[in-house]
Amino acid sequence: MKTTVFGRLTVLFIVLLILAPSPSLFADLGDFAESVEEEKNESDTDKSESYDDDENDDDEEEGGFIDFFLSITALLWLYHNSSVWYTEYPYEYGHERPALIGYDWENAEKQSRLVVSSAGGAFWEGTDMGWSGSARINGKIGALIGPDFEYRIWSDNSGQLQYLRTGLAIPIVQNDWFSWDLNIGGGFYFDLLRLNAAALGSRVTVYPFRPISLEIRGGAILAENVKISELGAKIGVHLNRFEVLTGYYGQYQGEDIIHTLEFGNAFHF
Repeated sequence: MKTTVFGRLTVLFIVLLILAPSPSLFADLGDFAESVEEEKNESDTDKSESYDDDENDDDEEEGGFIDFFLSITALLWLYHNSSVWYTEYPYEYGHERPALIGYDWENAEKQSRLVVSSAGGAFWEGTDMGWSGSARINGKIGALIGPDFEYRIWSDNSGQLQYLRTGLAIPIVQNDWFSWDLNIGGGFYFDLLRLNAAALGSRVTVYPFRPISLEIRGGAILAENVKISELGAKIGVHLNRFEVLTGYYGQYQGEDIIHTLEFGNAFHF
C-alpha cells in the first residue's frame, strides 16, 4: 500500500517538474501588459480555404460517424456523473473512504458541493518582488456542472493588474481518488491591462492519502490575436471541512511570465 501511494506521488511530482517554467524568465506587470497589448493590435492574417465536391461528400460521411460517437459519449458521461454522490468533505470517513466522491455510498448523501478559498503570496519580477492575492469559488450542483469563479490581483512598482474569471466547471471523470474537470467561461483584465477574453482550461484533483490532496490545472485566455496561457499547482492539507493550501500559479504571454507562489486556506461546504 505505501509503495503504491509513494509511486503515485512520484509520478505527480515528475509531471510538475516537467511543466514548471524556467525560473530565469520574469516580467514586471508593465511589461506583461505591454506585451499583451502589442499582440492584441496585430492584424489577423487568416486565409480561407476551398474544398471540392468530393471532399464535401467525405466530410458528410465522417460527420455522421462523429455525431454517432458524440451521442454515445454524451450518454456515457451522463450516466457516469449523474450517479456520483459526495461526502460532506474530503476524507470525512478517514482511511475507510479515501476521499470525497463515491457511487451510491451508504454515507454519501448529497450531490452538490462548494469550495471557497483565498490565498495571498508573492510574485517575482527579476530581482524585485510584488505581492498578490486571490479568491476562488468552485464546486458542483447536481454533480453534473458547477460554478467556477476566480479573482486575482497583482501589484508592483508599475501599478496593479486585476484578473477576474467567471464560468462553469464540467466534470469528465469523478471517482474516489481522482477527478477531472473542464472549465469554460470568460476572463477579464483591469487596471494596467484592459482585455475581455474567453477562458478555457482543465483541472485534475488527486486524493492520494489522508489528509493530502493535489491539484494541477492549465488553460488559456483567448482574445483576438491574443493568447495567454496559465498553469497552476496546489497541495492541500485537509482538517475536516477546513483546508490549508500552498501552491504555484503562473500566466504566460510569450517571454513575459508572472510567477506566483501562494499560501492560503479553503472551506468545504
